[in-house]
Amino acid sequence: MSRKATNLMNHSTLANQQQLQLGKYRIRTRLAKGGMAELFLASRSDLPEGPNNIFVLKCILPHLSKEEEFITMFLDEAQLTTQLHHPNIVKVHGIDYANGIYFIIMDYIHGQNLRSFSTRLHTHPSYNNNVPYDLLALIGAEAAKALDYAHHVTDEEGQHLGIIHRDTSPSNLLISYKGEIKLIDFGVAKANTQVHKTRVGVLKGRLSHMAPEHLIGQKVDQRSDLFSLGIVLYEITTNRGLFQRATEGEIITALVSEPITPPSQIIPNYPPRLEQIVMKALEREPEVRYQSAKEIRKALLDFAASQPNPQRIDLPKLMSTLFPSEQRQRPEQTSGAVELSDLSIFLQNTDTHRLKPAPTHSSYNDPHPKTPSFQTGLYQQRQTGLYPQHQTGLYQQSSSKKGLWLALAAVGILVLGLAGFFLYKNNTPSHKQIILQQIQKKQWLQAIEQTHIFAPKASPTEKVWLRKIRLRASIGLQVELAEKLYKKGNIKKSKAVFSKLLKKYSSKQVFSLSIRAKYLNEILSQVP
Repeated sequence: MSRKATNLMNHSTLANQQQLQLGKYRIRTRLAKGGMAELFLASRSDLPEGPNNIFVLKCILPHLSKEEEFITMFLDEAQLTTQLHHPNIVKVHGIDYANGIYFIIMDYIHGQNLRSFSTRLHTHPSYNNNVPYDLLALIGAEAAKALDYAHHVTDEEGQHLGIIHRDTSPSNLLISYKGEIKLIDFGVAKANTQVHKTRVGVLKGRLSHMAPEHLIGQKVDQRSDLFSLGIVLYEITTNRGLFQRATEGEIITALVSEPITPPSQIIPNYPPRLEQIVMKALEREPEVRYQSAKEIRKALLDFAASQPNPQRIDLPKLMSTLFPSEQRQRPEQTSGAVELSDLSIFLQNTDTHRLKPAPTHSSYNDPHPKTPSFQTGLYQQRQTGLYPQHQTGLYQQSSSKKGLWLALAAVGILVLGLAGFFLYKNNTPSHKQIILQQIQKKQWLQAIEQTHIFAPKASPTEKVWLRKIRLRASIGLQVELAEKLYKKGNIKKSKAVFSKLLKKYSSKQVFSLSIRAKYLNEILSQVP
């Protein structure tokens, strides 16, 4: 039997049999499956059973086990995360290889993600009209502490790792039932030491929580994570999806150019100082945002300490109130194929708790309240035992799936151009139908996602046109973005997008993808 066939058989066994052994780990159940990896709850055979012997194994999917690029990325993630040692970042123990399968070993967290927490909080009878903004600010401050550490951490030789998380979202922040805040999923993080380089036309991260400069291909630095944290703060304090829209194109337009509705226009009694913090984090120009995670952390702590009647809520007690039945379920008592409901909650698709979109608004008047003095002691972090980890799949699906590889996609007459690619005789009809249908529906990112999913099974000829699709799609969506910016009157930014495209690609490639090609000449001629 070939090694590839053995790998497939091993993975099938992992997913379907109980108490299977993977190296020194005994598989209890499969927790989730993403586009590129799957998660298993496991315990070590050489350790006694109990709450400290529960781990999550993140296994690369079998059809990717021969893809050098994905193996390199998987190794990058493992190498990066094993160097992170911080109470607000979930512990990763390392990577292993057994039965033909690569897997990362992580702690498991008995708790909820921040999306589930904030949704439950805002809908609970005791809190829906009495939101503990000071507590939510302190949770945000803990997330900022994790980001500050990641931004400045060095390796054993003192080399700055230069980590940018790039996927900070409510789904990637966990709250344990013991009250700890944990940042997870560095699978799409950027670091100075990574071997793998992102391919042309591929965005890494969750689209609706991405900084504008990341989206349009400009330099990403620690301030990009702070924009994402600003989105998190906005959403957990208003219970609204800030950039939640019906299509990827609408999300992109909202992120780059639509005015952001101040929280006080949604919630009249929203604290003015907290609003100022959130809106500053959401400045589209990085130079105007907070410049470091430490700076926004201090602002959040100042706000919480300055509240006239701080609620001093005990977070573990609040978790018990919000999730009574989920907290009682113990992972160490699980064996076989039963999925724990609390795991299902924090492993679920983001859209399961789909927030109501924030309303659009054309203006914002900054109240400029006085900054309160820095105080501490309002909230004490609890550190007891192992704080297990959940990580989502190596890549997460966009829209209906949790954030998979996000790629820039084509528009307009690109549909006709792509049709030619599907005429190769070796092309599989089902692949053609899926991708073409998604393109016709303007589901650009899902279509690109499908090209990555089909690529491992594609013939050499098919892989050539798949690469062409991704390249042309990358140019196409950036052209669409530039044209939208132009139509909204943001000529300077539109010119910047086009100029970058023309430096990287031929003018023929760029101009051929424009639905309204006249905009190109107008834009390029109006701005020196």
